[in-house]
Amino acid sequence: MKLEIETLRADRHKLAETAASALGGRHRLLAMVASDEKEIGVDRFVLRYFFAAGEPGRVLALETTAPESDPTYASLTTLFPAAAWSEREAFDLFGVRPAGHPDLRPLVLHEDFPEGVHPLRKDYRHDRVEPRVPRRAFTFPKVEGDGVFEIPVGPIHAGIIEPGHFRFQVMGDTVLHLEAKLFYTHRGLEKRAEGMDVGEGVRLAEQICGVCAVSHALSYAQAVEGIAGLEVPPRALYLRSLFAELERLYNHVGDIANICAGVGFAYGSNHGARWKEALMQLNARVAGHRYLRGAVVPGGAARDVADRQLDDIARTVAEVRDNIGQIVHDALGNPIVHDRFKKTGVLWKDIAVKFGAVGPAARASKIDMDASRDFPHAAYPHLSFEVPVLEDGDVLARFVIRAL
Repeated sequence: MKLEIETLRADRHKLAETAASALGGRHRLLAMVASDEKEIGVDRFVLRYFFAAGEPGRVLALETTAPESDPTYASLTTLFPAAAWSEREAFDLFGVRPAGHPDLRPLVLHEDFPEGVHPLRKDYRHDRVEPRVPRRAFTFPKVEGDGVFEIPVGPIHAGIIEPGHFRFQVMGDTVLHLEAKLFYTHRGLEKRAEGMDVGEGVRLAEQICGVCAVSHALSYAQAVEGIAGLEVPPRALYLRSLFAELERLYNHVGDIANICAGVGFAYGSNHGARWKEALMQLNARVAGHRYLRGAVVPGGAARDVADRQLDDIARTVAEVRDNIGQIVHDALGNPIVHDRFKKTGVLWKDIAVKFGAVGPAARASKIDMDASRDFPHAAYPHLSFEVPVLEDGDVLARFVIRAL
């Protein structure tokens, strides 16, 4: 089964109207991407919204263009709240304005970046250095009243997570409003990638995220292969899925440990970190890199796996599975931990759908979706596997989903 993409084009001023009539409530927004195509097209800017079409392997692309003289279009955010950040990002980086967007504060470019400068336009040099300007005010909704406190956190954190500044407005244990400000380490990698050969490009792609080397390299490789019409050998497809699963496993185990750390359950966090380390050492033995860099390349895979390594994988994964199962059992059997997890951070299904939740967060909120199953790639169309789905949408459900 191959991915099928159907394209629907619309007038930029009637984009929301077209989306409402053609899509209704049957489609789920997957991504929105803006691009500057002045060099190859009549209109300078192209905006593409990609929607899950309701059945595996099918995607609907809604496309519109905007001229350089008036780069405005009708925002889809009121129809699809998941588009909010993507449209703000496109406004920051390209200067295309989504008319009717409810919140066009800077997202990627912070308050000391010059206004009217858009660093992903084609005529912007990647080595250009912008002078900082006096900071504009960072505005956000405020909750006021007796017993309401505002707690600032970050952007520098004690661990190794990327920086983020958070303003919590709380009353007791209840969070009334959270304002998250991220993108402190935005590096302009899309602009840097322009003109690179594919070998350099895949190395750049796998460094976008510290723990997503395979997923980003695979996405890049598949884009190159689609453009070039390349067929990937069957063994390489299976190797890609194997590497993707190794990446998925160490991240799930690490998150199980981190969730335990969030409630002060040191046994779970320490032993979870221990078994994450076991998986990362396995990565190094199998692929030559703890984070699996260099394993996936355009055209195939750069690493093969011998029988002895398959045996090593089977042994290590079985050992980690059994030990993580014990950690999860002990965590859920601890009344304090269970109480802290239960009914905390509830994400109801309708909200999860509106804001485009994916992965474990979506499946813990009763959304039966899985990219490996629903959007065929690598060897996944040839594999059979269960996709667990829970319905409570709280921290407990997300913890259990990762364990499952």
